[in-house]
Amino acid sequence: MTFRAKASPRRSAKTQTKKNLRNKKTKEKKWRAIAKHQITQETQVSPQEIVEKTLTRLDRLGNQIFALSPFSQYYDDWLINLKQTVVEFESDPAITTDEQYVKAQNQIMQIIQAALAEKRIQESTLTDEAKALVETNHKMVEADKQYAEQTRALSTKRNTDVQRLTTKIRKVEEDLTAQQN
Repeated sequence: MTFRAKASPRRSAKTQTKKNLRNKKTKEKKWRAIAKHQITQETQVSPQEIVEKTLTRLDRLGNQIFALSPFSQYYDDWLINLKQTVVEFESDPAITTDEQYVKAQNQIMQIIQAALAEKRIQESTLTDEAKALVETNHKMVEADKQYAEQTRALSTKRNTDVQRLTTKIRKVEEDLTAQQN
């Protein structure tokens, strides 16, 4: 619980709201000044820092491991992140690109896109093979189930036949014993 003093009757509500508005305006000006200062600091980045930042992002993309299969669902987003990184690097005013860089960058992008397309094909082939394995596994489970049912049925039939024959043998033995006596 906090104690708050009541406003004196001489002060009106208008003066308090004017004071609050004045404080808000000065705070806004301060934040704007800070934001402008930050923007000017960000634009004064050296080309070496930009290169290091870009290489760090590219390294992170290169070492990225996708969570779940099928991995091809992540390729488009990954490629977009890669292109965005390159575009940010090229668009920085501190960086100048020449014709050799543009050719090499285009060639590398084509190689990456071709590799991703090949990986998609391999993954779809693996997916088809995995589906075939699942189907074969399902057939094996069904065959095992049928085998177990037939074995159980034969075992039950054998047990009843053995029981019936055992009772017949006992009767024959009893008859034989009765005839011998």
